[in-house]
Parts: sequence; structure tokens; C-alpha cells
Amino acid sequence: MANVQKNFPLNSYNRKLRLGRLNYANVAPLYHFFDEGQVPPWLEVIEGNPAALNRWMAEGLLDVSPVSSFAYAMNCHEWSLLPGLCISCNGPVMSVLLASKVPINELDGVPIYITRESATSTELLKLILEKEGVNPQYLDWAPGDKCELPEGALGAMVIGDRALRWRNEADIPFFLDLGEYWYSWIGLPFVFAVFAVRKDIVQLFNRFIGELSDILKTSLKVSLSGISSVIPRMSYALSLPLETIQEYFGCLNYELGQDELIGMEHFFRLLQRSGAIKQPVNISFCAREGS
Repeated sequence: MANVQKNFPLNSYNRKLRLGRLNYANVAPLYHFFDEGQVPPWLEVIEGNPAALNRWMAEGLLDVSPVSSFAYAMNCHEWSLLPGLCISCNGPVMSVLLASKVPINELDGVPIYITRESATSTELLKLILEKEGVNPQYLDWAPGDKCELPEGALGAMVIGDRALRWRNEADIPFFLDLGEYWYSWIGLPFVFAVFAVRKDIVQLFNRFIGELSDILKTSLKVSLSGISSVIPRMSYALSLPLETIQEYFGCLNYELGQDELIGMEHFFRLLQRSGAIKQPVNISFCAREGS
């Protein structure tokens, strides 16, 4: 990807604005301009999985980044939101799945393998299984390249681009789409990720934050209006059929509107009730310069 740094830079405390990027296909429309080489001189783009971006934001090694909604709930006193942007779904999401050899009601008391790449997906899975009266033993795992469960396992969570491949290639009888389950349960969009801004850098980078917001939104608009150019690129990169990628982008929503906020607030309340978060979440937005 042109002019996009894949590894964390050594000069991490330079005066460029440091923007995180998920290493998943779902952000391609938002970063389309950057992939075309249009990276402003004041911006540094740093790529990682969701857990890494959450951690780098918390450590002050990123200034702005997509973060899991759960991570935002845990850090809302230090982070504000970039208005109008998220990664959400209003039904199936395709890239956050529980893969299992048996129906979910047969997973009670057995090990389920979860990836720590996404805190939001893990907490959502726990809420869903609790609602179903299923109390498994959660074990960490790092999925490999093969589309198969750990030896002897009955179920495992897979996310991101890997989940898209599993849906197409894995010889597994049951897939629970967590986005689809949430919508059938709550009737609201589920917000997997938001764009967070560290509150301690807003004054220093306010003008650039506003410009960045405009770039991301314009990139999204341009890429979605010509999504046919993004789909072949992602299909080639992921070795997946064009139809799968087209269906996937049709599932995703990038606008943080009123329904998305209500859905996210409901998720936070459920997390409080379960004890996953201890304090109410105060959602705040990063104000633009002059507003």
C-alpha cells in the first residue's frame, strides 16, 4: 500500500499526526486515498490488528485510530470520538463468527477458543452465549493459516479477513454471525469500532484532525461510489471470490449516526450489567477548530 507504514516507526514521538489503521479489508474504503499515495505530509499511518491499535492508543503511541467500541468504553475519559465515523453492521457482518461443530446450545461447559485480536467481539460473544444459557470455558488461541478448529475443539471465534475465508473454505457445519444475532436480539446496529482521538493531543493537532476527518469521509464517499474498483483489489489480496467481497462491503456501515449511537450505548449498558465495565460510559466528540 503506497506510503503507508506497516510497522511501528522508531520516531514515534515526532510531530506528525499518527493515525492507526486496521489490518483488515473492512477499512479499505476509508483509507482509499492513502492507498492511492495521497498521504498528507503531516500524517503518519501505522497498521496493526485491533488489539494492537487499542494498546498503542492507550499508551499514547497513536493520536487517532479506529479502536474497538469496548476499548473506547474503557478509555472514554482519555479519548473522544471523531464524529460521524464507525465500522458497524445492521444485520450480518460476515467477519465476526463463532465456528462450531455443534449447535451453540451444546457448547455449555466445553472449551471455546477466542482470539484476543478484538476485545469488542470477545465481549459480544460472551453476552450472546450468556443469553443462550451457555457457559463455556474460554481459552485463548492464535488462528493459523488453515481454516480449521484447534485439535479436539468444538468451537472457536474467528474475526476479520480470516473469518471471510473460513465461511468459504472451512469444513465446519455451524457458523454464528455475531452481528446478525445482535440485530435479531436488540434490533439496533452493532458498532464494532469507532474512530477515537486522544484528548491530550486535540489542541496541538486540532486543524489536522479536522482535515483528517474530511479526508476519511471523502475517501469513503469516493470509494463507495466506485466500489467496483475496491472489490477486485480486495478479492485479489484475500484470494476470495468477487461475490464474497461485494456481499461483505454490502454488510458494512461506516456512518456513526443516531441509531448506531443508541446501539452502542445499549451494548455499554449490557457490559455494565455483566460486570465487564465498572463505570458508566460518557460518550464525547472531538470538536473541530472554530466550532
